[in-house]
Amino acid sequence: MYDLYGNHTLMAYDASRGVNPAGGKTYYVNDVTGNDNNVGSDPEFPFETLAAAVAACVTGRNDYIFVQQHTAEETLTFAMTKLHVIGLGNGCFDEGGILAIDGGAAIAVDFSTGNEYCELAGFDIGGTGATHGIDATQQSMFAHIHHCTIGNAWLPVVDGIHSTAPGGFNESTFDHLFLGMSVSGYGMNFSIFTAMIAHCLFKQNALGCIFLDPQWVNIFNNMFFQSLGQIVANGWAVDLGVNSSNNLVSGNKATETGAAVGAANPYRDRSGIAANALLNGWVDNFDSVALSGAPTFP
Repeated sequence: MYDLYGNHTLMAYDASRGVNPAGGKTYYVNDVTGNDNNVGSDPEFPFETLAAAVAACVTGRNDYIFVQQHTAEETLTFAMTKLHVIGLGNGCFDEGGILAIDGGAAIAVDFSTGNEYCELAGFDIGGTGATHGIDATQQSMFAHIHHCTIGNAWLPVVDGIHSTAPGGFNESTFDHLFLGMSVSGYGMNFSIFTAMIAHCLFKQNALGCIFLDPQWVNIFNNMFFQSLGQIVANGWAVDLGVNSSNNLVSGNKATETGAAVGAANPYRDRSGIAANALLNGWVDNFDSVALSGAPTFP
């Protein structure tokens, strides 16, 4: 059918051959119309499962998996380099009815052995609430996770993004994520070195929003919201651990219900024993309607 659209030699992107602009192969998933016996490289004949699409990919090739529809219970595993998995939704923040990665009682997205330079975008992520939404079970490098909803509505999680493995998500970027009120633990709770966390919304995560012990991480332009009294501990928005250093926390906005500043400081830095001894930089962060001063410290 693609012959109707022009000469293949002149087309930058030829879906009939499954080639993408990054040079790798392109595969499609639709768990309603798809079949794992399909070749999967034609959008009219997609795979049914994420597992079949991942199995067709080759590490290091910059393969893309475009997901047209997916709601079945299934874990997505990243265990290769340069793999991109993108949900083809309409850009809404909560599309679990058509684009979900539902791990059930297991991890929904597992960054496993050998993953590097992988990308994930466009999904509603969670499960039964028995474990984490996204987990680096092995050290991950240069991951890019963006434009996903994690732990909201009908797909609860413990931690939204977690790292079981030491090293966690190093050199990674997290942006435009919505971590919702079905997070029973922390929105983000992982080990990390040299990374970006930006333009994310954390809404009523039960234990706290960003709980890290990082180095050289930039945390900027995020928003945090809690119901008054739900979180009473200092650092419920951003809590940096005793081994943290050289991190920049800038331009973030935290608020509880009501117009008044909450009783607990939403920002906490455990890297020093006094404000002038902290090892991280804090600037232009807001606590409700007021510009926050120094974060609390032990």
